[in-house]
Amino acid sequence: TQLACDSLLQGLSRVDVDKEKLDEDLETSWEVLSEAVQSALRYSGIPDAYEQLKAVTRGESLTKSHYLKIIEGSPSLDARQKQYLMSLTPRSYVGISNRIVAKTCEEMDSIQKDIDHAVK
Repeated sequence: TQLACDSLLQGLSRVDVDKEKLDEDLETSWEVLSEAVQSALRYSGIPDAYEQLKAVTRGESLTKSHYLKIIEGSPSLDARQKQYLMSLTPRSYVGISNRIVAKTCEEMDSIQKDIDHAVK
């Protein structure tokens, strides 16, 4: 309902982003890059990319040094892929998020049009 949407927007307007906490979380979240590694491995024809990456990270947090060792030690990645993956950081990698955001915005626009049409 419109009242629910208005209440949601009012509540969201009071939310503040803790940029320092976000920065800290990003700097310690090298797991974010596992999607990029999996994609590169799949592109190289490795069908069980997820399982391979899981096997080398099981029981350990993924630090920068561990991430770089995984990339350097992967025989399935060529030099160009390794160079690209080693240049990534949790802060710089966005993966397919831009496509997800665009699709979500399109869906929200469609919902808003439906709401506007229903209200008229």
